[in-house]
Amino acid sequence: MSSKKDDMNLLVPLSIGLSNLTTLDLSSSGIYFIHRSAFRFLTSLKVLNLDYNALKTTADIQPIFQLPQIQTLSLRCNELSSFESKNVLLNKSSSLQQLFISGDSLRKFSITTPIFPHLQVVELSTCLTPTKLKWYISDKTLLENITQFYVDEDAFSLKGVQNRGLLSAVCKIQSLRRLDLFHNKINNMTLKLTLQVLNMSDNKLTRVSYDIRSLAFLKILHLDNNFISKLSCEDFKNTTRLVELNLNTNQIPSLERCVLEHLTELKHLDLGYNKLRAFGDTFKVALHKLEFLDMSENDIDELFSNAFEGLQSLRHLKMASDDLTLMKSETFPELRNLVDLNVSFPFGYKPELQRFDLKLLKSLTVIGCTDLPFHLQSLKEMLEAMGHLEAFEAVDVFEEAPDVDTFQFNPHLRSLTLTNTDMSNLKPELFRPIPNLQRLDLTNSMLRSMGFLLQANLSALKYLKLTDNKIIMINESVWEALPSLTYLDLSYNLFTCDCSNAGFIQWVKTNKQTQVVDAPQYKCSFPVSKEGTLLLDFHTQSCFNNSKCFDFILAILSIYSRNINFLLFS
Repeated sequence: MSSKKDDMNLLVPLSIGLSNLTTLDLSSSGIYFIHRSAFRFLTSLKVLNLDYNALKTTADIQPIFQLPQIQTLSLRCNELSSFESKNVLLNKSSSLQQLFISGDSLRKFSITTPIFPHLQVVELSTCLTPTKLKWYISDKTLLENITQFYVDEDAFSLKGVQNRGLLSAVCKIQSLRRLDLFHNKINNMTLKLTLQVLNMSDNKLTRVSYDIRSLAFLKILHLDNNFISKLSCEDFKNTTRLVELNLNTNQIPSLERCVLEHLTELKHLDLGYNKLRAFGDTFKVALHKLEFLDMSENDIDELFSNAFEGLQSLRHLKMASDDLTLMKSETFPELRNLVDLNVSFPFGYKPELQRFDLKLLKSLTVIGCTDLPFHLQSLKEMLEAMGHLEAFEAVDVFEEAPDVDTFQFNPHLRSLTLTNTDMSNLKPELFRPIPNLQRLDLTNSMLRSMGFLLQANLSALKYLKLTDNKIIMINESVWEALPSLTYLDLSYNLFTCDCSNAGFIQWVKTNKQTQVVDAPQYKCSFPVSKEGTLLLDFHTQSCFNNSKCFDFILAILSIYSRNINFLLFS
């Protein structure tokens, strides 16, 4: 496909047998020149990835635009100093629809000729270092089909964008439906668009931009990772078509009912990682179509009864927070469509979720008090009503391993996470009622052995994570009990580097089914002479040689014994 010359790559004509190829990834190939006939036979090619190469001029990429069906071209992190349409010499216009371009050397981007009439998506970004990029569009009609426009990182400063007329040109594109201006240090701006998607995350906004009120067609709005400290009743009054609103990671202290009352179409609301202390009766009316709500990691210290009674369509609720100290027993009534609940229970709180109609719940995450773990007295009753539960996660909840009949009413459980607890007395019978389990995470659970897996009946298990435990030796017969295992993480255990782990070491090196995460980094803790050395560096050959020698001696002794017996009794 390519030949080496002076330690660099030239892309020469590709095989005639690739005429049906539609996607080609040549990223990170060191290509600095493309032969004019390189793609001659790739008549069906639609997607070409040339990221992280060494292309320097428009002439180097000229052959790409001659492809009759090319739709997507990615040129991220090359050495292009400019991209100017006037330097692309074509007999007819290109079929290109999506263009992604960046590079530390990129200084100019201009479209002054009508060779890209089908262009819909443009992304201009930086690679490793900020770029001072000049933009020039001679006629806005040259971009009349643009629907998505991305400005990433420091390709432009906002002042530079305005001075060079970039926003002016872009905002006049009637077809524009998505505008991404994330991570650009914007603190205020003017928009008059028929946008449907606007991403202004990772900026320096302190308030919701006034001009967002004019975006009546907006459906998706990202304002996460800013410094917004207040929401007013007017902020979203006219954006009544909003379906998704992301305000994660701001500094919002309160939420009045009037802020969201006009968003009757809203389905996804993310208010996680703010400073919310109260939200009044915001969720008692109006948001009847809301399906996803994230209120996790706020400063809410008390949840009152019926706080979410208006959210009849809610399916995913995240409320976990270290600050929650009081929760009424009637906090979650009427949420009959809930399938995913992530909640933290205050210390000493005895949940009575079995009283709620959560028959459809498929995923439950319970986070306890970090410093004061507690035992959920009604855990079995809580889970009993959740016959469709497929995923259960408990963090800082148990003081000891759950009772063996804890999951007897959850036969559909496929994912189980029990972390930050003492599982040293874990019994294999716990897993007998859940034979369909595919994912098990027992991180930081004080496990000293994997022996419980031998009789746990986990033949369907694919993912096993036992990091941060005290496992010293692994019996290789465990893998016979886990025939479906494809992912294993045993990082940060106390392995002993002697012949007791020889079988495990050989299995790690030779098995082709299971990915053992970071196995080359596993370190020995015992014996003292091996402490700090790498487990896989332990030489196991002598262990197997000694074993064969021992077997040979046993065989000789057996023969000798039979001969003695024959002589004595004949």
